[in-house]
Amino acid sequence: MTKEPAPRTATGPALVNLLAKHLRGQQTHLIIFDDGHYLTHAMNRPDQNSAQGLLASICKTTKTEVMVVGQQLAKNLIVSDVLKDLKEQVYEVMSLPPPPRPEDCEDDAEEPPFMSFLRKLVAELDFGGPTDLLEWRVAIRIHSYARGRPGLVSALLQLGAKYAVAHKAGMVDMNILYLTLRDAMGVAHEDNVFRTTGNEPALVEYPGVFSLEPRYNV
Repeated sequence: MTKEPAPRTATGPALVNLLAKHLRGQQTHLIIFDDGHYLTHAMNRPDQNSAQGLLASICKTTKTEVMVVGQQLAKNLIVSDVLKDLKEQVYEVMSLPPPPRPEDCEDDAEEPPFMSFLRKLVAELDFGGPTDLLEWRVAIRIHSYARGRPGLVSALLQLGAKYAVAHKAGMVDMNILYLTLRDAMGVAHEDNVFRTTGNEPALVEYPGVFSLEPRYNV
């Protein structure tokens, strides 16, 4: 693709038109906005510069599918007057279904969507140490806590990773998630979905005081 000259003006519509031209030229089929709840900060601006205006322009002019992943506020982006005529083009996916027990799955069945999503997030953590996050007993707890919402799962694991780094734990596992909710979120033991039960490994404490302010109210 030839290099496009810089637009004569840096107005919102000019930049959106340039973006749309590039998307068409590159034959883009899907755009994913991660942490989409942050886009709500731009919702009160004039229509042409609003987040909804941008999404509407992309959908209408390029026929590109748009996925917004984020917390509950992200829902406000598609429940708006600007996008009221795009209901057939915008699909709202707020949560993933819980993963079934492994013994309930066929041997040749595809990996459940939530487990596939969680596996990608765990790979991105890249701690190198052993982890039990992909075991069903832990994954179903993560799903329960986040209500299956991808943005909340991502936020929880990010906060868990910060806890692990602060305590030199070397991994993020169910033990770390329990401590993260207890120390960073103030969740009581009886309300902590990651508390151990039955024959599960006992809780391991890490030294030091954890004072990290959580980035998300998960």
